[in-house]
Amino acid sequence: MLPVSIFYPCSIKGCTRPAKSRNWCGTHYERWRLKGDPLDAKPYRPYGQRGPFIRTDGYIEVYEPEHPLARSDGRVMVHRKVAWEAGLFDDPSLHIHHINGVKDDNRLENLEALDVVEHARRHGSQRR
Repeated sequence: MLPVSIFYPCSIKGCTRPAKSRNWCGTHYERWRLKGDPLDAKPYRPYGQRGPFIRTDGYIEVYEPEHPLARSDGRVMVHRKVAWEAGLFDDPSLHIHHINGVKDDNRLENLEALDVVEHARRHGSQRR
C-alpha cells in the first residue's frame, strides 16, 4: 500500500495552503522574509511608485503609464523618453542609438534617432 500524503495547513488563520517553512505557506513565508510580517499583504514595492529599473541587457526603464511611449506594462525606456522630450524624434517607430555604446549613458548628446535599417547597420559594424 502506498503511503498517504499528509500535509499540514499554513498556521495563519484562514489559510488552507500547505505549510512549507516555519509552519507557513510559501506566500506567508515570503511576506515574512521580505517585510518581517507574514500578514503584510501590501506589495513590496507599490506598482505606481517604482523607481528606475535596470534590465538584464543594461537599458534603464521607468514606470510612467501616461507617457506617450509607454508600453502596455506602463514602462518607458529612459533613452527613448529623454530623446522624445528633447524633440529628437517624433516617430515612435524610430530607434534611439547610444553613440558611445554605453546603454545607461542617457545624456542627450549621446543619443541619436535612426531608422531601423541604419541602427542595425551601426550595430553590425561594431560587431566586426
